[in-house]
Amino acid sequence: MYIRQTKKSEIPEVMKVIEYGRQLQRKNGNNIQWPNHYPAASDIETDILNNHSYVCVIDDQDQTDLPEETIVATMCIQSGEDPTYQEINGEWLNDRPYVTIHRIASNQQINGAGSFCMQYVIDHYDNIKIDTHRKNTSMIALIDKFGFQHCGDIIIEDGTPREVFQYSK
Repeated sequence: MYIRQTKKSEIPEVMKVIEYGRQLQRKNGNNIQWPNHYPAASDIETDILNNHSYVCVIDDQDQTDLPEETIVATMCIQSGEDPTYQEINGEWLNDRPYVTIHRIASNQQINGAGSFCMQYVIDHYDNIKIDTHRKNTSMIALIDKFGFQHCGDIIIEDGTPREVFQYSK
């Protein structure tokens, strides 16, 4: 597998991964995060235009029946201040510049794609923030696996709470 920036032509495939993630959350009892209108194809297109959208794809090294370049995960790596994170019930680890991981999802066609994405971000950035709903247990497990520290909670734009985490080298 490898990570690369998303091409505009791949938005339909990215949306399939997002939809798989949405349905997995519903199956696991999380009916709040990622309502049916978000993220939309227009959100992914904006991420691509801002060079924030990435995909995890199969390469010739992978032991799988999937064709090369099959998209198995997606994520947004946003640099700069995230306005959603300004008011926190808790405390961030530091005030240094950071990137934020948003809209990370895997279609579970290959084991470890989510971990591969997370490792990519940790390998390329030294101060990372992420948020998720407390019912998104699979994401919280992934966040914990990579040593992120729980910093508190926030209320996002739609009025729902999210747990926030930070990783800092």
